[in-house]
Formats: sequence, structure tokens, C-alpha cells
Amino acid sequence: MEIEKREKDGCKIVLGVRVEKEVVEEEFNKSFERLSKHVRTTGFRKGKVPRGIIESRFSKQAEDDTLETLLRKATVEALEKEGISPIAGPWISKENIDFGKGKPLTFSVELEVEPEFEIPDWRSIKLSRKKVEVKDKDVENALMEIAERKATLIEKIGRVENKDIAVIDYVAYPEDSEKKEGFGVYVEVGKKLFPEKLEKELIGMRVNEKKSFKVKMSKEVKDTSLAGKDVEFSVHLLGIKEKHLPALSDEFAKEMGCSNMEELKKNVEEELRRTAESIMRTSLKNQLEEELLKRCSFPLPPSIVSAQAQSILTTIIYNLKKEEKELEDYLTSQNKTKEDLRKDITEEATKTVNLFYILNRIGGIEGIECADAELEAWARVNLAQKHLKETLSNKERISKLKDELRIEKILDYIIENSK
Repeated sequence: MEIEKREKDGCKIVLGVRVEKEVVEEEFNKSFERLSKHVRTTGFRKGKVPRGIIESRFSKQAEDDTLETLLRKATVEALEKEGISPIAGPWISKENIDFGKGKPLTFSVELEVEPEFEIPDWRSIKLSRKKVEVKDKDVENALMEIAERKATLIEKIGRVENKDIAVIDYVAYPEDSEKKEGFGVYVEVGKKLFPEKLEKELIGMRVNEKKSFKVKMSKEVKDTSLAGKDVEFSVHLLGIKEKHLPALSDEFAKEMGCSNMEELKKNVEEELRRTAESIMRTSLKNQLEEELLKRCSFPLPPSIVSAQAQSILTTIIYNLKKEEKELEDYLTSQNKTKEDLRKDITEEATKTVNLFYILNRIGGIEGIECADAELEAWARVNLAQKHLKETLSNKERISKLKDELRIEKILDYIIENSK
């Protein structure tokens, strides 16, 4: 058997294979022998049909069986001889098969293999780190946010003032767009959760009063259909509420599950520290990933990138369904087309796969693995009890989770050992 190896872009390899006609003839004979043991025809018992009759009546079946067997055997042998372990494929193009009785078989087989690359000198990567500090003022602000969430709202008579909560119905008329409506919307004046001009226009209004005014919307508003536009608002004030915050006392702390304010402050400080450390790790991770991608670029297996892109899209659609939204609604809210989304997903998938190969290679060199006990400990903390048993009994899910946890361990290892 002769093999010609050609490499293509994107981790693809094409093998041109030629099987000698003697081997083809031998396989034809084996096919006819197998048929002779099973076929029946008028005038002959099973297994006693003459070879000539079998060749004339069952030549097409013998040819198909011979080709199928030769392609399978020759492909396996070619991969073994070349020392190739494909991650996708092999794919045999029917158009490139030249086969027939009395002549050699030639065909080409295409497959994808793991990328070959040199890992970057990750130990020389410099990361920008900041010392994690939680100040008394941070704790005070966090306690005030907790108190805000426990605040009571009391109806107010009179006019809207700063820090009051105005309950409104509104109709917004954007330029060159359809109107948008809101009913029973709570606007905390001065909080700047709504356009500042809108909040200021509410000051001085009385219950049941109506008012119209124009607002120049910021380019950063969530609703992209309003971004940067002049919008005419028609507002109807339904009510005014005053916010009353609970006193930060031991009694308040007990309502929050703590024995006293000191314990509540300590818990808040620890949570702020954990949050700050998490934010810092995310920053370090982003810096590291960006630098690794700069230092190490190589062709990726198209099938792996495609599978990752499909996984990302499936997750987006799943999350939208949980929110009872459709993909079209999502695209409209993001002011994107399906082509834009496809491009974004492909870029994200390419980055994810690229990083996986780099980190996986580093993890292999450094001997970093994820043990079963580590996975189980993570699952017990991060998965709901009702999903725990099902997840831990699903081999495919376990394998995927172990890969993900291992990559996180590798990232932590690199961050800890980088400059």
C-alpha cells in the first residue's frame, strides 16, 4: 500500500492511498466466498451455487462489500503507518475513489488532528495586581445598601421632592421609532437610575398631575432603540412614596441572622473581601488569557471550533427560553443581525478553543489534574441538591466538569507563579 500525506490549513491532513490490485483481487475472492456460503438460487442448495453463477448474479453486491472492506482496512492501516490519531474524521470523498475489478484501488481520506505548537514562556508574563483592601467606609456603604433593601415605603401627600419615589405611568415617543410605554414605574428621584432630566422634571409634581417634556437620551442606555435620541415623555404621576430605612442596630442584625451588629459587620467585611478577591482574580485571568493569545497563535481544528460555537449558541437559546424570550427579541435588544451573532459566537469559540489547547498543554507539563474528590466537593457546594445525584452519575457531564475545573486550576497555578 502506498500513502501520500498532504497537510492543509486548520489541522487538516489528507492521505492519498493506493491499494495494489493483487490485494483488491484477493478481497474480491473473499467476498465471493462469503456470498457462496449464504446465497440461494433455483436448482442449487445453499452453499452449493457455482462460482460463475455467483459472479454473474451477485457481482454488484460483491463489489460493494469488497470496496467497503478495503476502505475500512486501508484507512486503519494508513493511520497506523503514519502514526496519526484523528480527533475528527476520517472522511472519504466518494468522488475521489477509483475502484474496479482487476485494477488497484485509489482514494483520499481527510481528517483533523490536534494542533502542533510551542507553548509560550508563561512564567515571564507580568500581571497587574492590586492589593485587596476593605475599608470601614466600604462596610458602612454595604450596610446602608442592606438597609435600603429592607426599607419601608410610606405614602406621601404633597409634591415630589428629591429622594422621594414617584410612581408613574409614562409614554415615550422616540424620534423615528415606535412609542414605548411603562405602567406603575417606581422612580427614585436623585438616584440616577433613570435619565437625570426625567427625574428632575418630576420634582414639584402632585398626584394625578400630568406633564410632558423632552429628554436627550444617553448613548449608554440599555434600550439601544433609545440610545442617543431625543425622546418626548408624557408622564402621569400616580403616587408619591417616602423611603424609611431601618436603624442599624442589634435588632436589625438579628433580622439578618446575626447575633449583633459586630457579627453583621464582620460578615459584610468578609463578603466584600471575597467579592474583591473574585474581581481581582477575574482581572488577572483576563490579563493572562489576553497575553497567552498574543504570544501563541496556531491553526485550530474547524470541527472543534464549530462544536464550541454550537454549544455557545445552545446556551444562549436555553437562557432566553428561561426568560421566556425568543432569539429574535435578543437580537433586537442588542441591535444585531443573525450574521453579527454568528460572527461574535465564532470569535468567542475560537478564543475558547485556542486557550483550552494552550492551558491544557501547560497543565500536562506541570502535572495538573482534577481528582474525583475535588469534583465532588465542588459539585456539593455549587449544584442544587436535586441536581447533585443526577450530575454525579452522568459520565459525560462529569468528564466535562472535570475538564472545566482542571482548566481553572491551571489558570490559578499560572497566576500564582507569574510575575
